[in-house]
Formats: sequence, C-alpha cells, structure tokens
Amino acid sequence: MAKRKKLKNIQISNQELMPTTIGYLDSKQKGPFLLLFIFAVLFATLYYMPELTEYFSGKKVPMDNTPSNATYDDEGKIFIFNDETLITVNNIEFSKIKINNDKLSIFIANTKDNVADLNDYYLELYDKDDNLLERISLSSETLNKYGKRTFNFSIANPLETNKISVSIITNSTIPEIELKTVGDMQQLTCTNNIDTYIYYFNSNNLKKVIMESNRNMDEFSDELAYQNVLQEYRNLASDNPKEGISNKVEINKSGFKFTKEIDLSIVNINDIDDEMFYKLDEIAKNVAFNASLKKYKCY
Repeated sequence: MAKRKKLKNIQISNQELMPTTIGYLDSKQKGPFLLLFIFAVLFATLYYMPELTEYFSGKKVPMDNTPSNATYDDEGKIFIFNDETLITVNNIEFSKIKINNDKLSIFIANTKDNVADLNDYYLELYDKDDNLLERISLSSETLNKYGKRTFNFSIANPLETNKISVSIITNSTIPEIELKTVGDMQQLTCTNNIDTYIYYFNSNNLKKVIMESNRNMDEFSDELAYQNVLQEYRNLASDNPKEGISNKVEINKSGFKFTKEIDLSIVNINDIDDEMFYKLDEIAKNVAFNASLKKYKCY
C-alpha cells in the first residue's frame, strides 16, 4: 500500500524581500502511470483535434458514416448490377439482381414498420449506353412491414440489359419524350423487334398510328404453318375495313410485312382490338410510357 504524502511545516522569514517557502511535498516516485496518463490525454487531444475544431466552430461532424437511422435515396440513378448491388428508394431495398435466360430476378425488402405499397415503383432496364430498353411496373404489389420477397419478371432484351434503375413515377411525373419532326408532324416509333408502331403527333397530340408487323419464314415450324398465317393476314387485308383504317400485306424475300394504318380523327379507339393504339390527342409521353410497360423500346 502506498505511503501517504507528508506536508512538513517550514518557518516563515520575517525579513523583507527574502523568499519565503511555505512548504514542500515529500513523496516517493509513483512509477510510469502518471506519465502514461498524460501521454494518453495528449494523444487523444491531437487525434480528435479536427472533430473538436469543427464541433466548436458550429459545423456538423458525422462521427459515423453509416448511422443506423440513415435513409439513402437512389431513385433515378442507373446502376450496373451485380451480386453487390443494393438500391434503396424510400426505405425499400432492391438487391440480388440477376438475369437467367429471359427472366429478371430481384430481391425486395421493406425496411419500414408499416405496409409498403409498390404501385408507383418501376424497374427500368438499360443497355450499356444507358438507352432505356424497357420499364417494369410493380403495380398492385405490396410488402408487409419488414417484409421481403424475391420477384421474377420476363424481360424482352436479356442479352442487351446491362444496367438498372428504380424509379417512383406518378401520372404527374411521367418522363417527357423527344419526338422526331417529319414534315409538319412529330413522330414516335416503338418496337419489340417484331411489331413496330409509328405514332404521329400534331403539337404533341396523337393523330395517326401505323403498325408494321414483320414475319419471317424461319420463325415457323414449316412451310405449311407459314402459309396459314400469311393467308390469315391476307384475309384481314382484303376485308373492307371501316373508314379511317387501311390494311395491306407485302411479300418479301424473307417473309411478309403486314401494315395497318389508322386515322384516329375518324376511328373510335374502342373499335380497335389492340392495346398499342391510343386515343385521339393522347400526349406523347403517355404513349411512350405505356408502350415501355408492354416491353416496347421507343425512340
């Protein structure tokens, strides 16, 4: 047990201008502990000096780069996806993104303590040059609080798909689309590599649609199957369509092309059994957006 320090009494001098000693402390050396303590305090002060300086200057210093209550919003950002990719939008996490043949697999987790409605969430798939290939709606899907599930979707361009984005899109935030000018009208083309729809607009309002369907002989099992389909299209073209609708079939070296042209100022959209035709004066961005949900690429 360490000895207590003793304070010895000293006589005080009564002579003027003479130094007076009040007392002295008599102690034994206590070892290196005090010295180590002083060095520890000094090291800590120097190490945390930047944080202390910013703290006392009124600046916010993040002591933890990934606090547990952080919210990361990656909406609209385009990612090259792999096993490491994690996209977070409004506390909904998207991960484990994989493509197998023509299927897209994605794991979605709700990190909130309430039910998540995914109605306005969309997966957007891009090629390596950031061209939008298709848009997948999560419409009508929900996740319970802290719920998680793997979703699988058929995709149209598995070989081209290289990047992904997650967006929240409402009717008021549908992205604009750039139109080509053709004569006195604007044009938008949407295709799935088999059927192509060419939309014509006047002042951004839809007026006319031309559909072209290219069928190749090698997509049929044999000559008979090809001829049967060709005859069906010939019958369709030979019918007397309603006013404002024209159909025709053209034979080429590889197969045939069927073309349907509709003037929407004359034809009622309810009389057309094809969801790729839209009503008169529909605006361009709505046409492009809805076509993208049907796996068509628009440009």
